[in-house]
Amino acid sequence: MNENQLNNMDDDDDLNGYVKIDRYNPEKIQSIAGHYSHILSDLGEDPSREGLLKTPERVAKALQFLTQGYDIKPHEILKSAMFKEEYSQMVVVKDIEVYSMCE
Repeated sequence: MNENQLNNMDDDDDLNGYVKIDRYNPEKIQSIAGHYSHILSDLGEDPSREGLLKTPERVAKALQFLTQGYDIKPHEILKSAMFKEEYSQMVVVKDIEVYSMCE
């Protein structure tokens, strides 16, 4: 995260030190995109045609986004949700991002 992004964060975005960052590894994107180009070819498509030129990169970024949780340490996220409260009623937590890919 660059300094400009940090300066523009609202107080609500500060989750006790945890900051969500979308991470894209350029080397992995290039590798996955290359493999996906081969998949398109194997399916009879022409990956060099105008409508498909950026598809392999989009797929690679989508896969990295959907699997980025594999590199996150759960305890860092969970400790940002710990707080002391005297309130004895139900606590509702919302806006939790959940993504899933079947194995």
